[in-house]
Amino acid sequence: MERYIGIDVHRDSSTVCVLNAAGKRLQREVMETTGLALVGYVRKLTGTLHVCIEEGTWSEWLYEILLPHVAELVVYQNVWTPGAKSDAIDAHGLAEKLRIGRAGPGVFKAPQRYRKLREWARVYQGLTLDLTRAKNRLKSQFGRRGVRCGGASVYDPERRDAGLEQLPAVMRPTTKLLGHEVDGLSELKAEAAAGLLAESRRHRISKILETAPGIGPIRAALLIATVVTPHRFRSKRQFWSYCGFAVVTRSSADWLPTQGGWVKAQVVKTRGLNRNHNPMLKTIFKGAAITAINRSNPGRSLKEAYERLCETGTKPPMARITIARKIAATVRDVEERGGVSSRSLKTQLPTGIGRRLRPVDWCPVSWRQTVLRHEVTRDSISVLHGPEHGLQGTLARLCTLTEPNEEMALEALMQAWFICCETRTKLSSKPASRWSSPRPPSQDLGNRQVGLPSRRSISSGSSRPERCAT
Repeated sequence: MERYIGIDVHRDSSTVCVLNAAGKRLQREVMETTGLALVGYVRKLTGTLHVCIEEGTWSEWLYEILLPHVAELVVYQNVWTPGAKSDAIDAHGLAEKLRIGRAGPGVFKAPQRYRKLREWARVYQGLTLDLTRAKNRLKSQFGRRGVRCGGASVYDPERRDAGLEQLPAVMRPTTKLLGHEVDGLSELKAEAAAGLLAESRRHRISKILETAPGIGPIRAALLIATVVTPHRFRSKRQFWSYCGFAVVTRSSADWLPTQGGWVKAQVVKTRGLNRNHNPMLKTIFKGAAITAINRSNPGRSLKEAYERLCETGTKPPMARITIARKIAATVRDVEERGGVSSRSLKTQLPTGIGRRLRPVDWCPVSWRQTVLRHEVTRDSISVLHGPEHGLQGTLARLCTLTEPNEEMALEALMQAWFICCETRTKLSSKPASRWSSPRPPSQDLGNRQVGLPSRRSISSGSSRPERCAT
């Protein structure tokens, strides 16, 4: 017995409409917007309950309190439509959209994941916008009187007095007040940034994201708080669309008749990038692309790719978008596979190594590790396997034995790492996720003897590493 419930929520009242599987309205109620009233009403209903609510200020709270009591809860992103409108019409429309499958997948909600980090990120973003507006208002005061104030000199309290002397006496008190606003918001933003970074560093994935080109500590923290989990997106193209990097095309009269049949006409025209996106992610990756292009040394892959695009006739803004898409795709791949990019491994490591790696969440491997650049040293071993894994000494001796052949040493290192991954997976029934809060390992591998691959298996290029004795 299916029941489809639409709830139109406002500050004082909430309108609830209940439909059956055939679309017949069974109930319509108006109640107070409190958790006790809404949960009590839902619990009185019988059958399999499917609830649809609108995205807004109340959606996260409603999702958290109603989800344990229903079989399905969809947060619908409302789109304006012409015609009559009322609370009863909106509630019925939500229930009907859910019944006929027009509500879509819904807005992603995870109120219990990274809750504190997301609160810090929300406050930091709000203060950043407020500070930007305050700075624009302050600089416009000087522009109104034709005073040149390029750069950030007017934002510095010590150098602002020189500019105030050039303004008329009538404008000085108000301009000084706007300057105090900028100073106060700057201090609040710095405090919010400190809290954001402190909370972000509690999660292991932030250290991995900070190694990506152009992704610093602040961008990594905002990225975690916005994405929450990379498994929301089936592939990189869905992630590009969410970031605002999907190309929108428009075409008409697509097919032309010929002697052999119908041929598709080449009339597809692009209309820019999609507008229904997350603006924070677009800002993060566009800024990361600009940073990676400007700060990369000659010979680095991203800078070379940007220069090749410009040489072939691509306009610089479009080339930057292409670099931003590369960073977004690789970051998503690294996040989804627990710190190892299968794309990077397959293209940079010797043949066959990338295909044998499995996505193990707990293994501390990041983008910039020297193993991805064919450099096998004691430092890279220390970074890849900390003291808690008990492999530093063994891998260092292995590297010393095979040091004359770099590819052979890398092969042995990756096989030993793969063995450790399989061992850890067996010992722990539920390995810790990179996107969850840090927790101590279930068992210590420091006292266990890990069997390393023999020279014969390394030199023969065996695709299957030896098992360890546990």
